[in-house]
Amino acid sequence: MPRILLIEASATRRRALSTMLSQKGFEVRMLTSYSEALSALAHPSQSECEAIVASWPEYSDHRADDLFSMLRSRTWQSLPV
Repeated sequence: MPRILLIEASATRRRALSTMLSQKGFEVRMLTSYSEALSALAHPSQSECEAIVASWPEYSDHRADDLFSMLRSRTWQSLPV
């Protein structure tokens, strides 16, 4: 089963997206913040996934900037976001 890392602060949107992705056959790991995502991705063996679904920040957030910069790095650049 393909694994997706879902990063969404809103509990309502997180639940809706998780339900939809699960119904499509994905295993979904839900994270509630960019900080949580940065921590998870700092240990790639613990956060194995085939894709990432990340919400766009509603306001300027340096942790979101850090996350999106990390995802552009060589380690993660082949991962669909």
